[in-house]
Amino acid sequence: MIYDNATDSSYAFGGYGVENGATYILNHVWNYSIPLGTWTFLSGNRSNPNDRGNYGTKTVTSSTNRLSSRLRHMCVLDPQLREVWIFGVSLDANSASGVLNDWWKYSLANATWTWMGGTQNPLTNSSFLAYGKRGVESALNIPPRRTSVSVAYEPIRKQAFMYGGSSYGLFPYSDLWRFDLRNNSWTWLDGSQNEGFVRPVFTSPGNSSSVNAAGSRQRGSAFFNAATFTLYGGMSNENGSFANVYSDFWAYELPCPSYPNNYTCIPGVCLLVNGASSSISELCSFWIISSGGHWFY
Repeated sequence: MIYDNATDSSYAFGGYGVENGATYILNHVWNYSIPLGTWTFLSGNRSNPNDRGNYGTKTVTSSTNRLSSRLRHMCVLDPQLREVWIFGVSLDANSASGVLNDWWKYSLANATWTWMGGTQNPLTNSSFLAYGKRGVESALNIPPRRTSVSVAYEPIRKQAFMYGGSSYGLFPYSDLWRFDLRNNSWTWLDGSQNEGFVRPVFTSPGNSSSVNAAGSRQRGSAFFNAATFTLYGGMSNENGSFANVYSDFWAYELPCPSYPNNYTCIPGVCLLVNGASSSISELCSFWIISSGGHWFY
């Protein structure tokens, strides 16, 4: 569910449905008007809840495109573009065979879906992924399939950040990805490329260190603040079940964009180093000081 400040309303996408004791997975889109206190059904398959959707052509918007039924996904809203993006999905409540790595865009203005990337077949997910080089954005990069991810959005740069999740059951992730809405492309920023339990590594609270690691986890809460990806809690698997429930609080210090080496970024300012002249203060104004991408605990 996401909140739209422009209309003072919330949008709900997919999830569970229960009728006569039976559980269904839905692809419905609903809008709840807070001032009116009313619900409006916008789209989705009412007659067949477990709907595999209609993907259409990748990156091509069409009124006939239809999101597949799903749960345990996360959404971000771009308030300027009036678009909702969905990441991380499970099509089946009881099987890893239903976990996908696709991502979709929904236009609030036109009520239309666009399949933007990933695969529509869960059986091909194992081969349909590519981490690429750490820190390097590429249209060829594709995260592996996952569900129950932690997602935060930075609206100025129009970038979503996705951490962890699980491929299902006993296979959590500890990787961090950045997604650029403008380029429809991914960057692997941090963490292991392998699924499985990774224990968090703590130094001291408030200390940035290349040794720190948030570890594998799913269902954590995340937000973006002052160019820092912030993560709270979640759960992970160490002994055969997701019994490790965390109450820790992490912040990931993001590297500055590709500026000359003589610049260091802090909130709202570009510092001049080694006497070079400044010409990129505006570009630097939304980034925090960084030593290359470290975790704070």
